Amino acid sequence: MKIISKLSLLAIAVSLASCNEKVSPELQGGNSSDPSTEGPTVVPSEYYFALENTSHLMLNYKLHKTGAGNANTKCEVRRNTPLSNDAYRGSPAVHDITCYMEAEELSLNAGGMSWKVSASPNTCEFIGYAPYSYYNRQPGDSSATYTEFLCGNTDTTSGHMQTAALANGVNPSYAGGGTVVCGQILIDQTNPHIPVANRLPFTVENDEEFCRFNYKDMNEENCDVGTITVNTFTASYSVESTLTSVARSSRIIRCGGKRNNCVQGAIRLEPTLDNTSKGTVITQTTWDAAYEKEYKFPAPLDDRRQNLMYVNFRRDLASAMVDYGSSVFPYTPTYKASWSDPIFGKVIEPRLIDYYSQNMALDGTRLINLDSTLVGSYWNTVSTATNQYIARPHAADPFFGTHSNVNPYYTYYCLDTAMDIKARIRVMVRDWDRLMPATSDVELISDIHKGSNSRQDIPDEWEVPGDPDIINRFNDWYDWEDIISMERDGLSSPVIYRPVPSGVYSQGYFNPNWFPNEDLSQEEAQ
Repeated sequence: MKIISKLSLLAIAVSLASCNEKVSPELQGGNSSDPSTEGPTVVPSEYYFALENTSHLMLNYKLHKTGAGNANTKCEVRRNTPLSNDAYRGSPAVHDITCYMEAEELSLNAGGMSWKVSASPNTCEFIGYAPYSYYNRQPGDSSATYTEFLCGNTDTTSGHMQTAALANGVNPSYAGGGTVVCGQILIDQTNPHIPVANRLPFTVENDEEFCRFNYKDMNEENCDVGTITVNTFTASYSVESTLTSVARSSRIIRCGGKRNNCVQGAIRLEPTLDNTSKGTVITQTTWDAAYEKEYKFPAPLDDRRQNLMYVNFRRDLASAMVDYGSSVFPYTPTYKASWSDPIFGKVIEPRLIDYYSQNMALDGTRLINLDSTLVGSYWNTVSTATNQYIARPHAADPFFGTHSNVNPYYTYYCLDTAMDIKARIRVMVRDWDRLMPATSDVELISDIHKGSNSRQDIPDEWEVPGDPDIINRFNDWYDWEDIISMERDGLSSPVIYRPVPSGVYSQGYFNPNWFPNEDLSQEEAQ
């Protein structure tokens, strides 16, 4: 077997990072021993690639394969013959599996979780791990050109400003026939997305306010990649209404943010993937030795009422067969009943959320047109909702980045030396509102149709009706369905999944209210 050098792996990392996914090599001591020229000396009786729950028993977690009949099926690929890319391609149902990590909500919030990945000797030349990630807040681009109208002295009035500006080729008018007063700002008169007839004036206290995706509250993420030009027009008049001077100046405001500053999730526990939205850590295995590595996920902050940092399961994006319509809360009987199908109610379609996170329907067509030249297109509409400024969001949903993708799964790869897949395991962590049953109900995508007998999903029931104690709720920590209402448009072809439309967000996407906006500052975590 040829050993891939550290230099060559770094070259892989550099080439793939430009494709919005960072590949980070981990060549640890003892993992690059020379192979025998005669081939492997250890031939396993079984070839396996597996995940095993290593969390404390008291936390009551359960890791198992998804699908009907798999309530107690281990999360592993195990074969009597060597794993290979040809076998992976020939029988993906055997070599490409999805697993549930079942976690009751308080255990996950207070105890965190851990699992171990392992492989038999001489089975995987490399192990890859792509951690779960999502957008906690909405990133974007506020690039635009504006004109700022200033009065050089107290004798300059709105009428003076209008006369002086028009005489010098600057249009100070806005929607409804108004004209600016001193200190107001208008988007550039040549901007194609906000015509002069629609634009409205605004003011800012400082230049930072132009950067709409740089957040100044909580952990102050700077997620705006914009560059803003402000052209200042200053007019001065005498008391006799005589124009005494006109001055022009220009300044550039660089927001200096990065979209990845708004990314959170298990990816933030991987130092080599710092400040990325999506990536894979690759570790070389040891010749003739079994491989094991434990992954630990410490407890989230105690004061959070959401487990989104680790919970990546979204039932509304789990099945391509369940026709649930709309998930607006409070849930209708029709919505709840849709999950009760004895066959489809257990069948996960892992491609659905993967495609969704990459702006695609299941047939590969794009969900959102991001052609910035289309005046009046949906993206332009939500970028100019106030008719004052341009603020282009770069994430349509916490799992759906339009310019930088995130990874909706915890993904583990068994790789050969050509970086081709021999086996893949994708993990979905889901929290249970009540103690999980020791029955096949753990195979259900959702048990919300069981009403007061539900255990995984019981969002609108109380332990004792009428008791206002906050802990009296069954659903004590929110998951994704509690904060994002989704819609399945089964009348379109292909079927479209999207957040429920609301107001200006007529297609559902880009609504900032669907993002968690949690305070995840490191200072609070310590």
